[in-house]
Amino acid sequence: MQTNRDRAENRWVGSFCPKIQKIIDKTFEKIGDYIPIKADDYHYQISGFDLTQYSVDLEKQTYGCRKWELSGIPCRHALSAIDAQGFDYYNYTQNCYRLDTYKLVYAFAIMPVNGRNEWKHTNMIPPLPPNPDRPVGRPKKARKRERDEGEQEKNKKKQG
Repeated sequence: MQTNRDRAENRWVGSFCPKIQKIIDKTFEKIGDYIPIKADDYHYQISGFDLTQYSVDLEKQTYGCRKWELSGIPCRHALSAIDAQGFDYYNYTQNCYRLDTYKLVYAFAIMPVNGRNEWKHTNMIPPLPPNPDRPVGRPKKARKRERDEGEQEKNKKKQG
């Protein structure tokens, strides 16, 4: 926990975790292959040079291939529309990828505990491990078959 906290505080800069920032930067390099055509303030048709077309909804943060919805990171089609509108992609990326969220996750510390010799002694019975109700391994069949039952099934499989 402390290692992750130190890493986020001392080494990482920017708005996103480094891995996510690399993904966004690589995606930004590819938006030149797409032409955003504005339908209204939040809807775009993205046309690619490979003759593909996608509908992007910036208000609902959705588009045709659902990659943006599944990952939470705008893809090249969405970034093309966001860039054309002049919006900041920071607002269109899920909060879980932001550096401040990462810092919040690792903000709490696990406090150290005194050694066993410092614990208070009680008159209570110490807890025992749970008693398993069923044996380990594969469960047994519901009933035991007769000796000739198994042979009949084998013969049916051979014939049929």
